[in-house]
Amino acid sequence: MNIKRRDFIRAGGMLAIAGGGAAVADAAGVSAGAPAGAVRVSQDVPVLGDYDVCVVGAGPGGVGAAVAAARAGKRTILVEHYGYPGGAGTNCNSPTFFFDPYKGVQYLRGIADEFMRRLAKRGAAWFLTHDERYQPDYSRPVGDGPILDRVRSRIEDMRVAYHDFLDEAGVEKLFYTHLTGVVRDGGRITAAIVDCLEGPRAIRAKVFVDATGAAHLVHRAGGKTRLAPPDKTMHKSIWATLSPGPHDTPEVYKENQRIYNDLYHNHRERLPENIWTGLAIGLCSGYVNGNSCDSRDMTRMDAEMRRRNFELLACYKRELKGFEDAYIVTAIHQIGSRSGRHIVGRATVDKRLVTTSAMPDDPVMPFVRQWGEHAASMKHGFGGEVHGELDGLGAVPYGALVPVDFSNVLACGLCISVEEDYVKTIRMMPNCIVSGQVAGTAAALALDATKGDVGAVPYAELRRRLEAQNHYFA
Repeated sequence: MNIKRRDFIRAGGMLAIAGGGAAVADAAGVSAGAPAGAVRVSQDVPVLGDYDVCVVGAGPGGVGAAVAAARAGKRTILVEHYGYPGGAGTNCNSPTFFFDPYKGVQYLRGIADEFMRRLAKRGAAWFLTHDERYQPDYSRPVGDGPILDRVRSRIEDMRVAYHDFLDEAGVEKLFYTHLTGVVRDGGRITAAIVDCLEGPRAIRAKVFVDATGAAHLVHRAGGKTRLAPPDKTMHKSIWATLSPGPHDTPEVYKENQRIYNDLYHNHRERLPENIWTGLAIGLCSGYVNGNSCDSRDMTRMDAEMRRRNFELLACYKRELKGFEDAYIVTAIHQIGSRSGRHIVGRATVDKRLVTTSAMPDDPVMPFVRQWGEHAASMKHGFGGEVHGELDGLGAVPYGALVPVDFSNVLACGLCISVEEDYVKTIRMMPNCIVSGQVAGTAAALALDATKGDVGAVPYAELRRRLEAQNHYFA
């Protein structure tokens, strides 16, 4: 069966092609995506299949959403443009899971906790050292007790463990596949248009989950999104792995840290531009800033950062100890973007929710009230101009996962509704897995109780189902 042009026109829908139509942002950075100037296509698009839940993006959030929906008995497909799951953790050499506790409590649990135990059983999960080297402490593997520290894994173990996790839950995986557009019928998305290796296909589903990290699904469907100017976002990185050497040892690192701090504060002219405030052990960390949702800007940043990594390596060789024979072994194959485009949701993680003792009526994911990090420039230091900390846990409201424009779409991970200054509260991998678990559970509940209307799910039942999955509520 094909989706034909006459079919979606008769339904009042529109096929929104990626890049079709300019998005105009208002003063708050809120914009509507493609359909304002969408392209109507005439060719038939074969339907790949019909599903209960389609999750787009196989990062930590997408994995959490797909596993939760499939475990709830829903036919679930997970679409990803890379050949493996894991998102920034496996694409950007970031195998650290930030299970920072709150007053001795592990508040990120559920599927996130399960995945850590899976890595531990593979012998691939250790707590970090506490000597500022940011290295795994191989004498402290993750065991059966509460996870009350940051955990380091290994990238290839993560890829395989994510695959196993999805397969055991019964998720259908469709990787090496790019989202190119959607079919929209009023306030519903009826199909995602994807480009497989064998050609374009349509995936029809009752509920969709945007786990793309930058709200690409909602944006291509013409939904309202929020994209801050580059100078308000976190900086971008391309991490490069250096050859092993004596700079990995605690003694040499401590001396190098002393040298680096002196250079940074007293002899900045001997360091490259836009360098970190602290020494990144064994890694070059050249960074610039720009729009992570613009292909031209990403192309510019990619070339610039790869060149800067060699400038930083030359600096390390010249100024620090143990780098005389160091060279760049490899670098991540895509820019590490810590924040990009977000949906405009029925609720938002905003200044009031984070910087006061406010709690929403429909809490679904706890967070520590800390904000500001990875500033776009070092003008105001690592934390940026807007940063701070407040005692007590806050919580993401369920409405922050529900786009204002759609009745059958949820978001999870980095692209939920959040003000840019407060992205730190939701962006780390365990948080993304947890918000994905919420989205997948809510998608299943919507199909059971509200004919797929995700905004009408009964909160009390959603909370009950999450609590049964070892979810923590503050």
